Amino acid sequence: MGFNCKFIQALKLTQSVSLNRFLKIRTLKTLSSLKPFNSKLSNLMKDGLVSEAQKLFFGMPQRNTVTYNAMIRGYFQNGFFEQAMDLYIQMPVRDIFSYNTMICGLMQYGDVKGAEEIFDCMGCTDIVTWNSMISGYIDNDLMDDAVRIFNAMPMKDVVSWNLVIAGLVKVKEFGKAEQMFRGMSTRDVASGTIMMKGFLGDGRIEEARECFDNMPIKDVQAWNTMISGYVQTGLVEIAEVLFHKMPEKDGNSWNEMMDGFVSVGRIIDAMKLFDEMPQKCERLWNLILLGLVRNGLVKEAHALLEKNSYSNIVSLTNVMIGYFNNGNVDSALKIFEWMPVRDTTVWNATIFGLGENDRSEDSIKLFIKMKEDGMFQDEATFTSLLTICSNLSSLNLGKEIHAEVIKVGINCFIPVSNALVTMYFRCGKMDSAVLEFYSMSGHDVISWNSVISGLAHHGHAEQAIEMFEKMRLSNVKPNQITFVGVLSACGHAGLVEHDLDL
Repeated sequence: MGFNCKFIQALKLTQSVSLNRFLKIRTLKTLSSLKPFNSKLSNLMKDGLVSEAQKLFFGMPQRNTVTYNAMIRGYFQNGFFEQAMDLYIQMPVRDIFSYNTMICGLMQYGDVKGAEEIFDCMGCTDIVTWNSMISGYIDNDLMDDAVRIFNAMPMKDVVSWNLVIAGLVKVKEFGKAEQMFRGMSTRDVASGTIMMKGFLGDGRIEEARECFDNMPIKDVQAWNTMISGYVQTGLVEIAEVLFHKMPEKDGNSWNEMMDGFVSVGRIIDAMKLFDEMPQKCERLWNLILLGLVRNGLVKEAHALLEKNSYSNIVSLTNVMIGYFNNGNVDSALKIFEWMPVRDTTVWNATIFGLGENDRSEDSIKLFIKMKEDGMFQDEATFTSLLTICSNLSSLNLGKEIHAEVIKVGINCFIPVSNALVTMYFRCGKMDSAVLEFYSMSGHDVISWNSVISGLAHHGHAEQAIEMFEKMRLSNVKPNQITFVGVLSACGHAGLVEHDLDL
């Protein structure tokens, strides 16, 4: 009996070991077989293909924690907040990655309390957990909480320090940021770049340069940050020296330097740099042309335009506007007619340019042609037309444009309503102007200035002053044009000593 008992026990032990080994092997095989599915889920979510990811997830015969994590993270990435929450609740087993994913996602959507609840109930946290909380607090403008969590961390890495320092720079607490930076035992390239941006934002370019020079290792971003700082303060020559010293450059390096050259009128140098650029882009080419136009060199810009293959609708429009600004209407119209493709912006610029050059009838004819060609008209189109009606004092045409504005449904746009108010005042229809003003969903400083100046111009001084008092009770601050309108009203009405508390 003793032998049999021992034999049975040994047999059970052997069976147990075999079963455990079998289960372990099966688990490993399951994990191995799920890996391609989990990878595919992540890739689908990265590409924004949420429906396809859902079909794959719900069609899988087996799922593990990695599967659920991939789906939850993907939901957050694509804005499916509720679905991420529901799936998290349904998870049979969670790991630390699950918790960290939820903290990041909840913080991203402003659910700080939810993130705190998960953090507080976690039995085990890692450095990523703490850093996620810090980052989340900063993103939600809770800097004090970010510092509190940072101070409570059992261990900090360089990312923790960088997050808090960057957050302090963001909220303009630069003294604290500088103090923390000085107290760092270990820094990386990001640490120095953050402080450089802080110094530059505080107008301390010499200290930014000192920080840059003291960095043992500099990446492209660090170089670009320093170059950008010099460009923004007008020290383009120093930026140029740094640019040529850079061991390697990226697209931003070339962008910053060409922006700098254009900003100080060194267009020829910008063009030379563009020729040297290994990977040219239309944006920079358009920037150079715009620089030429702004410096009055419209013909030179036009000549370059015709020679270079990088020219597009943006560059053509900029040169056309340059001709309009110089009063060279014929050359502007030639470019308009030559354009192989015209969008709404092109038509608007031409309509506005004709109106500004006392070619109002041609401007209106072009609008009619724009409609006949089936082009989309936006708020800029009608704002330009209403301005032309104001200049012509053409009430009938203004009313027709007003009807068209209502028909296409853009009467809710403040710039269009402002133009209507001005048009009715210029055409002597004060009641219509005031009615349009009161029908607006909101008012900006131009709205108030239009109604105050319009009433003052037509001798309604008391109403103009009343409007000014209403403006001061609103959240819109008066400017110089407002005060000119009010003083004009007072002058017309002989209210020189009227107490306006200006």
